[in-house]
Amino acid sequence: GNTRSAAAQRARDIVGHMQALHETSEGGEADDVKPDTRSFLTALGAWAKASPSDSTAADKSLDMLRWMEGLGEEGRNDAARPGVIAYSLVLDAFAKSSKRDSAFRAEELLRQIQREGKVKPNTFCFNMVINAWTRKGKRTSRDNGRAADNAVRLLNEMEKLYNETGSIAVRPDVVSYTN
Repeated sequence: GNTRSAAAQRARDIVGHMQALHETSEGGEADDVKPDTRSFLTALGAWAKASPSDSTAADKSLDMLRWMEGLGEEGRNDAARPGVIAYSLVLDAFAKSSKRDSAFRAEELLRQIQREGKVKPNTFCFNMVINAWTRKGKRTSRDNGRAADNAVRLLNEMEKLYNETGSIAVRPDVVSYTN
């Protein structure tokens, strides 16, 4: 529980320190400490792993994603620019979260990704949001099937996207159907 959260926070702190060193150093050695894509993804992955036992982990992963977006947009570190894997790790953190609004938040992030169009959500992204809805349905006795309806709605959306585009990147897989 707390060990995973502490590890995630440590990973985030290290990446932040690397970025600060990169921005303040003059010249050559700056590139040696500049965080790369793997650095950012490792820290995001740590938050996803911490999420089942830390109700704040998903929010912290989203905060980190927003920081990464800013670094990329401001030209401070192109490696920080989130790709589909970064977004899917944050969606995973929301899917694993016990917070009541986590499924709504996961779908909200999926819709933002689709609206902005910088990256195309893939099967894994959709599966994480479907997972968030099915977990919500299992946790909430007063749900009356609404979470399951939302999961089915997303699965139908995936099937429609796949049929319209033919892109295997959004083709529903066994996880999509068994979530």
